Amino acid sequence: MRCVLCRLAAIRFLIFRFRPNVWYFGLVLLARGPLLSMPGVIATNMPSLQLTLMHMILLGSLCLQLWFLPWKSPILNLVDGVSVSLLVMLLAGSLGYADSSGEDAARVLSLFGTVISSLMVVILGGMVMLGLTALIYRSALGSSKELRIMNLGKVPEEKDVFQSLLDVATFLKEDGQGKEATFIKDLSNLSTYDIGTITRAINILADDLNMTLSHGSLRKSSSRRIATGTRTFRTQGLEGTCGHQKLKPNGRYANSRGE
Repeated sequence: MRCVLCRLAAIRFLIFRFRPNVWYFGLVLLARGPLLSMPGVIATNMPSLQLTLMHMILLGSLCLQLWFLPWKSPILNLVDGVSVSLLVMLLAGSLGYADSSGEDAARVLSLFGTVISSLMVVILGGMVMLGLTALIYRSALGSSKELRIMNLGKVPEEKDVFQSLLDVATFLKEDGQGKEATFIKDLSNLSTYDIGTITRAINILADDLNMTLSHGSLRKSSSRRIATGTRTFRTQGLEGTCGHQKLKPNGRYANSRGE
């Protein structure tokens, strides 16, 4: 575990801005730059094709951005999405110049481009101000201690979240006896996104809070997520005694001595 933490510390500057389950998204951003330069090399004398290819690359990047929401800070996800959307609109407007539609169309496209460029300057200025504010008000990126504007709203207090977890645990332990079938039926009525959200939340708690689980529940950790802890599993011995196994990074289990 210590070696894993050392390796994570060595590459922290590459991944610390992204959420733990999409720590690799920096590769997408690194690939986007060269891909945007390729149309100018491939289609040197074909501006319409250049704009079309760049449009496709930015649209693909925007789809990935909206699906993964990679940044730790919610404000960065919002600004990144809006900025790429404006670039896509600007490229779409530039494609209009390839068609000789008259002076009126050119005038509208020029106004359209001016508005989009102005919005991009406003967003850039806002990000500079937020960056200067972050230098003065230092806190962990994307944490609950971050400024409200960085988190796009108020984040619940840790003690309130913990109390809610205690309430759920108490309800399941005291009031849920004999109602397992009813709870399973209620869970089956949830949407796919809700089931996925619950599973991801339990995975985060299991890893980062060093939870001890039974072998029948969440046997495998999320292989894509960087965790700060290690979940353990209860094991039944030959004489009825219970032990613990840790889940190693390679997906195998170790006993209480780490073997």
